[in-house]
Amino acid sequence: MVNTAYDTARQTPAASPWATVGVSAFDELVYQAILNQPDTGAAGWALLTGGPPSRVRESCNRLLTLGLSNPRTP
Repeated sequence: MVNTAYDTARQTPAASPWATVGVSAFDELVYQAILNQPDTGAAGWALLTGGPPSRVRESCNRLLTLGLSNPRTP
């Protein structure tokens, strides 16, 4: 899954609008995984994104800091 925009004038990938607020392409993949499968958890999101669980947790922390996700409440 690639989440980059495409600049048709230059025929090259354009920067994601998320980058302006500090969200990397991998963070965007994690965000999509969270939206699509919210109960999966970091290990499951790692499988969905192809990244290691530690990197997924770092992305989750960034998304929390930016206010783009909420911590799970029991």
